Amino acid sequence: MNYTLEIVNYMAKSDVSDSQILELSSKLQDFLLTQNGLVSRTLAKSSEGVWSDVVIWISMEDAKAAAKNMEEQPLSLEFMGLVEVESLNMQHLDIKQKF
Repeated sequence: MNYTLEIVNYMAKSDVSDSQILELSSKLQDFLLTQNGLVSRTLAKSSEGVWSDVVIWISMEDAKAAAKNMEEQPLSLEFMGLVEVESLNMQHLDIKQKF
């Protein structure tokens, strides 16, 4: 079985605090826990201010279904209100080796 790695990178708007991002991230986690195939999730922030939300899914199908379901959630609009939309980048990668 090939797991899928989802990486979402973004910058918060200049007037948005880390605590606002972390609060929304907790709400997003509650939603993600209802989705099929979630293995793990980690949120990190670089010294340059880039946030990286890293999720492991059981399959590409699960990852893409969750992303589609997320678009239909009110949280999606809340998230878009906190981030610089042009900085948003999502990737789905097949994990080839997991230790």
